[in-house]
Amino acid sequence: HYTAPRTVVVASGAVKHEEVVDSAQKLFNFQNLNSAPFCHSPVQFSGAEIRLNKPTKPVVHLLFGFEGSSWSDPRYFTFMIIQTLIGGWDRNLGGGKHLSSRLANEVSCRGLAHSYQAMSTCYYNTGVF
Repeated sequence: HYTAPRTVVVASGAVKHEEVVDSAQKLFNFQNLNSAPFCHSPVQFSGAEIRLNKPTKPVVHLLFGFEGSSWSDPRYFTFMIIQTLIGGWDRNLGGGKHLSSRLANEVSCRGLAHSYQAMSTCYYNTGVF
C-alpha cells in the first residue's frame, strides 16, 4: 500500500523545497514510480466470537461489534448520530445521577459497569460499529 503514487511528503516553516525533495528521495524508496494503482475491491464483513471464561476475575470485558457504514454510505451520518446518542461513560469521571444520558445515568446508578463507550470506524467500503 505504501508506494510513491500514494505518498505525500509535507514540510512547513522555513524550508527549501529542493532540500525537502532531496531528503525525501534519500530517505524513502521511490524506485517503483510506475506501480499499478491500488484497487478498492469490495470487502466482505465477517464477524467473530471469542469467549474466555475466567470466573476468578472480578470484571468482564465485553465488546459487541457489527458491520457499520463506509465513508460513502448514505447511512454514515445515521451511524454517527447513534454513536453520539449512545455516548460513553466512565465511573472515574463522576457525574452519578446528574448525567444527561439516560443510559449513562442507569449504568451509573445501578452500578452496571465501570465504563462503556460507543465507537464507529469507517473504511472505504465497509465499517465497524
